[in-house]
Amino acid sequence: MGDKVVLPCLKFIDLSNSLRLKRLPDVSWAPNVERLVLSYCFSLVEVHESLGSLKRLVYLDMGGCNRLRCLPSRIEMESLETLNISYCRSLETFPEVSPCMVKLSEINVFGCGTNLENNIPNSIREFCTSFPKLRRLYPLYLPKLRSFKKRSPPNKECYSKTKNRKF
Repeated sequence: MGDKVVLPCLKFIDLSNSLRLKRLPDVSWAPNVERLVLSYCFSLVEVHESLGSLKRLVYLDMGGCNRLRCLPSRIEMESLETLNISYCRSLETFPEVSPCMVKLSEINVFGCGTNLENNIPNSIREFCTSFPKLRRLYPLYLPKLRSFKKRSPPNKECYSKTKNRKF
């Protein structure tokens, strides 16, 4: 009974509009999931730390989870391209971001409000200004992010893991 079932072939999880979902449990049982949709889970308050370690996750949508207060403390999703946390109005902090998340190209924080704005860690500030791959950042309510200027990447060894990367 205590053995964890692992589903290595599971690629897509859609729990959107799950009105009674309050907490996303451990997701390490789905190590190869590529798309996770939790949008409009109005009762969702927290997600398990394991979410931040899904290495093959490409798309994460938690938009409209207006009671969501916390994300994993650190995200190290090497394959993540799109992160949508728009209208997560109760979100208090943004996680530390691994510099090896070189594929991240879109972050949507529209409508998150001042709780999040005042608690953005330096890792996301540096990330947003350092990686040219980040083509879309929706900070309409996060003016502190708008003022950063692009500069060269601080950690080039992270790029060595990514094929076809030019400097």
